[in-house]
Formats: sequence, C-alpha cells, structure tokens
Amino acid sequence: DHGGMVDKMVGDGMHALFNAPIDLENHPRRAVECAIAIRTWSESFRQREPAAAIGLGRTRIGIETGPAVVGDVGIQSKLDYTAHGDVVNMAARLEACNKELGSAICVGPGTAVRCDAGLLRPLGQLAVRGRDEPIAVFEPWPDDAPSAWREAYLKAYAMLSSDPGHAAILLQKLIAERPTDPAIRRLGERSSPIREISQS
Repeated sequence: DHGGMVDKMVGDGMHALFNAPIDLENHPRRAVECAIAIRTWSESFRQREPAAAIGLGRTRIGIETGPAVVGDVGIQSKLDYTAHGDVVNMAARLEACNKELGSAICVGPGTAVRCDAGLLRPLGQLAVRGRDEPIAVFEPWPDDAPSAWREAYLKAYAMLSSDPGHAAILLQKLIAERPTDPAIRRLGERSSPIREISQS
C-alpha cells in the first residue's frame, strides 16, 4: 500500500526498502506512514486471542534514510537482492532503541529532515553505536494526541536544554494527562533533574 518492498525476513524481524528497486516519490514519508499502519494493526492484533493470552510484545520499527549499495549480492547460484550500508545498520539500531525510548517507531534524523515537521515528535538525543555524536530521534505523533497536548509537549521539549527544571514540571503534567504513553514517561525519566533522595 505504501510502495515498500520486503527485502528479507530475519528471525522474527523484517527488512523493507523504500525507493528500491524503482524510484518512489516521497519515500521517507511513505516509510513512516507504512510504519504507522503496521503499529496500528499490530496493537489491534495484540488485544485479540491468542496474542493477548501470551502477552505478545509490541512491534518495534526503526527507520532511517540515506545512501546504500543496492542490488544482487552473492554468487550466481545464490544471488540476494538487498541493500548494504550505514543506513541499513542505523535502521536496525534505531529499532532496538525503542526499548529505551518507550516508543514503537524510532525515526532517525535522515528521515525526519525529509518529512513534514508536523508528522513527528522529537524524543531527544540518543547515543547510537557507530556514531561519535548523539543523534536526534523522533516518533510519529500518537493518533489520539490532541493538538493542545502536542503544542505543550513541544514547548516542554524546547525548554529541556535552557530550563530543565521547568521542563521537568511540564513533562510531569503531560505524563499525567496521557499515562498510557510510555514515550513521554521515558523522556521525563531521562530528562528530569529531580531525583528522590533519603536524608538523615
């Protein structure tokens, strides 16, 4: 539906490519929209039996955009059409970062800069293996997050570097308004200068 191509299945994971093997207009946005559709379907599936009975975990997705070597790789008797490059490795690392972030979809800066600003919310700066400097990571906005809440989120996020104490207070209010949103809770935990202590 979104123009992507399934590259391969690896264990319980899947690699998908956008803009290969044929040109695909707006492929970063299409990749994000595909991830949103997968998230929506998988969350619905988790609520049904037998998935609910075994406590099936969340589907995690990592997305990044950049140059890659794409084509048939291997020997004549076993050719594999696939992609290789830093962007492929980064997408896999971003998928794993969802565990720390509390998100289901982790979008890297290469994709984010090519998407509409209103499509994604920032999740912070994250140290990723293979990069010397932390990178900015993002997640698609939850479908049910009202516009006023989104504006308050962006205001709190913008204050994290200049006024972390005030930002932490605003984040706690946002967490109270959406207690089932794990990504905002994790952001509050990573960013808050407030710690519980014991004193005697």
